[in-house]
Amino acid sequence: MERYQIIIRKKQIIYYTVAVVFFACIAYALSLNSPNTSINYPHTFRIERGETLSAISQRLRDEQLITSRSFFNIQALVRGQSNSLKSGVYIFKTAPSTTQIISRFAEASYGIETVQVTFPEGSTREEIAKIASGSLPSFDVNAFLLETREGYLFPDTYRFFETASAQDVRMELEKVFVEKIESIDRDIALSGRTKEEIVTMASIIEKEANTPESRRIVSDILWRRIDIGMLLQVDATFVYSIGKGTFDLTVDDLKTDAPYNTYVRLGLPPTPISNPGFDAIESALRPNETNYLYFLTGADGVMYYAETFEGHKENRRKYLN
Repeated sequence: MERYQIIIRKKQIIYYTVAVVFFACIAYALSLNSPNTSINYPHTFRIERGETLSAISQRLRDEQLITSRSFFNIQALVRGQSNSLKSGVYIFKTAPSTTQIISRFAEASYGIETVQVTFPEGSTREEIAKIASGSLPSFDVNAFLLETREGYLFPDTYRFFETASAQDVRMELEKVFVEKIESIDRDIALSGRTKEEIVTMASIIEKEANTPESRRIVSDILWRRIDIGMLLQVDATFVYSIGKGTFDLTVDDLKTDAPYNTYVRLGLPPTPISNPGFDAIESALRPNETNYLYFLTGADGVMYYAETFEGHKENRRKYLN
């Protein structure tokens, strides 16, 4: 009987020990999984494209988002998500557990708000940068201006993550521009004009005309001037190059030999002067044929056209003076 009781007690001790170890392991695992509330939130974490599980867990540990690299790696493997962690920028607004971090990485749950940003048609790079920097805290104006070309950023309404960088904005605007142009590539090739010429002309049309009809008429006038060797004589290039508009220009401005002065230099300016919308691009590609050689915008905002310089002077007298 006494021997039997000893065996029972040994079994109880073993069961108790196993239970203690079991619950100790659970407690330890829970502690490893527990959120770290000792660092400041919100906290931003970026996974680079192609980054390994080991590298990700190391940086998570370095930034104190997790307490154990091994636990993170094992959990990712057990859950079958070790190769499913998506690149991108994540914002943790409150302290996450290790398993919550893994789930968010696997689901690309960035926790980032999106911001709607509108770039008006005809905006310059500088204007686009100013608008973007006012809405996106991580936007670097200087980096954007260094990496972009005038004319090849498509103006439209976009939604960006609030963490979007200058590169993110540039890539999106350039991508949409390429998509828009690809739809008319064949027509451009058949037009006898280069893509660069079409975009540069469109950038001028965007600044000189403000309705679909007037854009196509102005397009015809300006292409006609180029084809007959006549100076373009548009004021919009002065706004781009020296910041002066029609009513600020002086005689000396008009006579100054400069790359963007279309009053003294034949042909198109060396680069686009704005980022045109699609209608302006189509207008440059498909002008409405007329006999006009002159145009102006009257004080009433309406555009007036003339076939001769005498007719143009009469329009100036009627609608500007």
